[in-house]
Amino acid sequence: MLDVIQLEKQFPNGKKAFQGLDFHIPQGAIVGVLGTSGCGKSTLLRILSGLETATGGEVRLEGQPIRGIDPRVNLVFQEPRLLPWKTVWDNVAFGLPRHLNTAEARQRIEKSLDTVGLSSSHSLLPKHLSGGMAQRVALARSLVRTPEVLLLDEPFSALDAFIRMQLQDVILDIHARTRATIVLVTHDIDEALYLCDRLLILRGHPGRLVRDLPIEESRPRHRGSPWLARQKEIILELLDLSRPDDTAVYLQGGGI
Repeated sequence: MLDVIQLEKQFPNGKKAFQGLDFHIPQGAIVGVLGTSGCGKSTLLRILSGLETATGGEVRLEGQPIRGIDPRVNLVFQEPRLLPWKTVWDNVAFGLPRHLNTAEARQRIEKSLDTVGLSSSHSLLPKHLSGGMAQRVALARSLVRTPEVLLLDEPFSALDAFIRMQLQDVILDIHARTRATIVLVTHDIDEALYLCDRLLILRGHPGRLVRDLPIEESRPRHRGSPWLARQKEIILELLDLSRPDDTAVYLQGGGI
């Protein structure tokens, strides 16, 4: 579905965000990206979305290189970025492809709002929304485009723990309904373990892939699962901030 091949990003000042990233994401997977600060996680997502261009390697979607914005891929940012003068309905409609007729557009908006649990809130303005509701609108705005790949850049980082857990379940519901491929950047290890089929662990400056970790526990998962707790210990060791980033090496298999 999505292939990242020896990807590299170097900024004009000569610094590299990451280098040598090489991985494959199958269709319908939920893949998390975890890593130390400054290892290029958000930059990676922007390249996958077509908002930035890599300086080396390439990204392929269904075998074809991604060059610029691709309508099959949509990115949800950390902030909802809603238009404050538009209602929930109109903010979602803002994401619609232009070729749709009125009936198709209405059907997509209604379906997207229903998926994120906001059907009864379509007439509200952003100033009347909680933080969690605003992020649901941002998700619905992406869903109206029926993306094949949904990219999430720490979408719940500003929310309290209870709302985060609610929206994590919204993500799982979106996945169950759409079967979209989802790539999630997060700093929350528990969130990643609860949601994802695989975790890509990045370290270093520039960032390098140090582990491609499968999460083999079936869904629905219990947040207090002993197996997930053991996986968290593995991840914490990989992200150990007491270890210099330049010692990062790729670790194969399931153990440390």
